[in-house]
Amino acid sequence: MEAAVEDTIKRFRGYEFDYGWKRDPSWTQYVEILYPSEEDRQRIQNRKVLDVLEQKGETLQRPRDVWHWIYFRETDREEFRAAVTALQYRVESSPGHNNSEFPNGICIVRFQSVKPSELDDAVIELFRLAKKHCGDYDGWETQAISQ
Repeated sequence: MEAAVEDTIKRFRGYEFDYGWKRDPSWTQYVEILYPSEEDRQRIQNRKVLDVLEQKGETLQRPRDVWHWIYFRETDREEFRAAVTALQYRVESSPGHNNSEFPNGICIVRFQSVKPSELDDAVIELFRLAKKHCGDYDGWETQAISQ
């Protein structure tokens, strides 16, 4: 490791470096500091879907309907439904989810922006709301709009 660091430092002579290492058999540094949080992992998933849209020629500038799926254990779905209706989401369907810890689904849709930061804000709001109501946010989709 030291040789790799020394080699890298030589390429960036205008910078000061400080480095070190220590054993971490329980991976504490990775798990507590480097590993992304649940919300950050959701943002990563959002970016993957947006990348697919961009590969299809999307500019991500035009708002459109975006569908979101959230699943619940029992009766919490109804409280969530009321909360998202107040946020101007429409309930599209209430699908079941066989062989799952969260068998009671809800699909909601809203006309919204898919610009990365605005989409992240909307998704994280739903992600947190799902957690508050003991649910599991399962993702979103939208149609690509040709320019």
